[in-house]
Formats: sequence, structure tokens, C-alpha cells
Amino acid sequence: MLVVLVGAWPLAKSCRRRGGAFSDPERRMIWFWAGAGLVSLLLAWGRHGVFYHLIYALPYFSTIRNPIKYMHPFHLAVLILFGCGLQGLSRLYLENAAGKVSSLRDQMRQWWKGLKGFDKRWVYGCLGFVAASGVAWLAYTTDRASLVAHLTKVGFDPGLAQETAVFSSREVGLYVLFLVASVGALLLVLSGGLAGNRARWAPVIFGTVLVIDLARANAPWIIYYDYREKYASNPIIDILRDKPYSHRSMLLPLQGGGQWQYFQQLFQVEWLQHHYQFYNIQSLNVAQEPRMAEDKAAYMRAVATNVLRYWQLTNTRFLYGTRDAADLLNQQFDPVQRRFRTHTLFELYPIQGTTTIGVRTNTTGPLALIEFMGALPRAQLYSRWQVSTNATVTLAKLADPTMDPEQTVLVAEEPGPAGAGGAGAEAGTVEWLSYAPKTIVQRTASKAPAVLLLNDRFDPGWKVWVDGKPAPVLRANFLVRGVYVPAGEHTVRWHFEPKLTGFYVTLGSVVAGVLLCGFLALYGRRKERRTSGS
Repeated sequence: MLVVLVGAWPLAKSCRRRGGAFSDPERRMIWFWAGAGLVSLLLAWGRHGVFYHLIYALPYFSTIRNPIKYMHPFHLAVLILFGCGLQGLSRLYLENAAGKVSSLRDQMRQWWKGLKGFDKRWVYGCLGFVAASGVAWLAYTTDRASLVAHLTKVGFDPGLAQETAVFSSREVGLYVLFLVASVGALLLVLSGGLAGNRARWAPVIFGTVLVIDLARANAPWIIYYDYREKYASNPIIDILRDKPYSHRSMLLPLQGGGQWQYFQQLFQVEWLQHHYQFYNIQSLNVAQEPRMAEDKAAYMRAVATNVLRYWQLTNTRFLYGTRDAADLLNQQFDPVQRRFRTHTLFELYPIQGTTTIGVRTNTTGPLALIEFMGALPRAQLYSRWQVSTNATVTLAKLADPTMDPEQTVLVAEEPGPAGAGGAGAEAGTVEWLSYAPKTIVQRTASKAPAVLLLNDRFDPGWKVWVDGKPAPVLRANFLVRGVYVPAGEHTVRWHFEPKLTGFYVTLGSVVAGVLLCGFLALYGRRKERRTSGS
């Protein structure tokens, strides 16, 4: 409340040309940041505001998923105005105030009697705002039953609705309390009671109000974790973290209650966002994906409708489900080969003395880690390949049940010399030498030329070297990448080197902005000197 109140003061004060606390350049700066804050606030309303519809039609703006991020520049603008307000208050009422008496009470009384002009309007406006806020809080608190009834009507549990109403009423009351404290601190400065020798108390009083308000508001969001406890492994994580580059996992979208319902929340909130990142475990489940890439969306439309083919192509070896899910998957999707099997049964339990949920493996657990034996390896050599340059045709072939992705790989261009592939030759073997998110090293051995399929996402930023010599990265199976390797043993090194075009554009924009600001500052100073000289 103190930040907003003090930040509003320079905006009102800058509208006065005479007797103000700010020079003309400072007044223009205040207006600029006030305008920037207002525009940011209007944009933050998103589709609920008319103003945003005009901006949304412009290039790039339509890709912004969450308009509330416009509150970031709004917060910055308010903080800058708060700093301007502190500087103006110091100039007028702490540094240059004169005629002060020794008693704070006498000073306040004398100031109140002589109150006039802008200060009188500002003080009366603050007191009126406090009074209106107090009346509004009383009305809101008195009508709490209506709020509870409304929350219950729109679907809240009656107990939670009552708790929410009490919390809301208390927060509004705290707002009024800190508004009173902020106005009181500001009036102490405006009265001149903190001028002279008492000026050192101004930052103490302002800082105390500010810190208490911020600490109270932020306390619920400051949560301490013991990282050893937070990232502690468990029997299921231990299975998945063993050579995590060799498989992917996925949470089945099953319905159910009990431990399965709780595990779904645990997986999405804790495992996927923390344990998987910490142990480099890879999954088809995505923690955050604001906008799906167009090629991935096309792949999902064509392939993901057949979940058996989808899991096969994407190297999805492990699935989370209930204890009877493997049998259900075999009956529904793979009744002939029956390639789903229960790998490990487990259950959840609270670890005493901690906030951690433990995992215990046994033979009767309600939850299961299921293994799909038909998933393609993460890396595989193919002596047989097909060139498919048309994306639509490629997707149709991938979705075709008659195509065997274990024997044939689709590539978007001819990988090697014509007729190099040995259709009847053994594909060969792939050995992992090292794996990191941006650098992968493998050793291949084959009796005939082959395409090494790496079941990781294709991106132009990936580069590949075969025995130290650069080679073209192939777009394989539409969405992943591959490389041509001749017969024999070879060392293949992948490295992610994205283009720096975006970085250079951003750097150039920053440099241009700095130079422009410097030019405007020099121009403003020269204009001031000319004005003062005349």
C-alpha cells in the first residue's frame, strides 16, 4: 500500500508547474512511466479488455499465451514512480523544510492550520479514501453470508466457501490497516514533522511499514525444502534413472480413485517437474507446453490416434497404471502379441516426520509400472530405408499398420550413394559412449551401410560428425533425426548448436536502445543549457 500511495503522489504533483518538486525532464519521465504502467495494466486484462483486441491483431502478440505477464512492466513502472515519490518528498519536506518547531505535536498542529493548496487536497483525498475503504470493508464483512451462498452456488464445498469468505474479509481488513499506516507515515512527512534532525526517522518509518506489509503478504509463498529430501529417489525412480536415455515413460490417462488418483497428482506436480528433471528421465508427458509445434501437432494427428504405434515409434517403454492395466492394454490394443507386462507393483505411503510421499514395491500394490516390449530402441541401425520427401505421405506411411518400423526407416532425403543400403544385411549394433542433453556420442558397427536412427526430436540446431567429419542430419520418421554411416565401425558425435540469429537481434536491439537513450539524454542536457543560458 505504501508503494502505491507514494507512487501516486509524484504523478499528482507533476501536474503542477509551479512550486513542484520536479524539473520538466523529471515530470516528463513521471508521465512516461505512468502511461507505460496504464498501458501494461490494460493489456493484462487480455481478451476481457477491448484494448487488448487491437494489440492482439499485430504480429507476435497473438502468440502470447498469458496476458497477465504484462503486470511485470506495470510493477516496474510503479516501483519507479515510488522512487520518484521518495525523491520528491525528500526535496520538499525533509531537506528544504524551514520554520520547524521542536515539538512534533506543535508542528503537526501548526501544519494542519496552515494546510492549503495541493497539500490540502491531497491530504483530504487520502483521508476520504481511508474512510471509504473502511466503510466498504464493514459492508463486505457484514454481508459475508451472501458471499458464502454465492461460492456454494458456483460449486465450492460449504466448508471451503466459509473458509474462503473469512480469509477474504480478513485480507480486506488488513488492506485497510496498512492503508491507514501508509497514510499516517506519509502525513508525518508532509507535515514537516520529520524534517531537520528527525529526517533520519523517515526511512525507518517507511521501511518498517513496507517490510511488514511485504513480509505478511509474501510469507505464504516462502516455503523451505531440504533438497536431499525433495529429490530423494525411490524404487520406481531408480528403475527409470538407470540409463534414462534408453527409454521414455508415460502416465496412462486412466480413471480411478484411491491411490491412483493421488499418484496422478504426485506424478504431475513432483515427479515430472522435479525428479525427472533432476535424474534426466524422459517422458511423453510434458510439464509445460504453451504452444505445440506445427510438425509435432501434425505427427500427433496422424500417429497418436493409434496408441500402440505411437508408443512404439516414440520409444515409450514404461507406462504408469493400476495393477490390472497390463491385462487391459493387451486385451484392447495388442491381443495377438501381448507385449504389455507388469514390471513392478508398488504403493504410496507417507514418510513419518517429512512431507515426502514414499514408494514401496511389493506383490500386492495397487499401482504398477508396466513395460511395453514393442517400443523401438532409442538408437537403432537400419540397413533398409525409404526416401519420402512428402510430409503427408510420410505420416500416412508411419500410421499404416502394414509398415514395420522395426525393419524400415523413412528419411526425407537420400542419405547415401544410390543403392548403398543392403536390404538383406544385418543392421548392426549401436553402443552408447556418453549421453548429455546437448552432446551424445555413440559407436556403431555394421557390415553394410546403414542409417542410424536416434529417436530424439529433429531440430536444425543439431549437428553430427561421423569419425570427426561433419555429416548431414537426416529428418527420419518425420519427427526424429538420423545420420548415414558406412559399413564398419564408426564413432558418431551429436552436438546441439542452435543459430545465434535471435541472440544477435536481441543484442543489437539492446545496443540501439542504449545509444538512443544516450542521444536523448545528451540532447536534453544541451537543450537545458541553451534554455538556462537564454
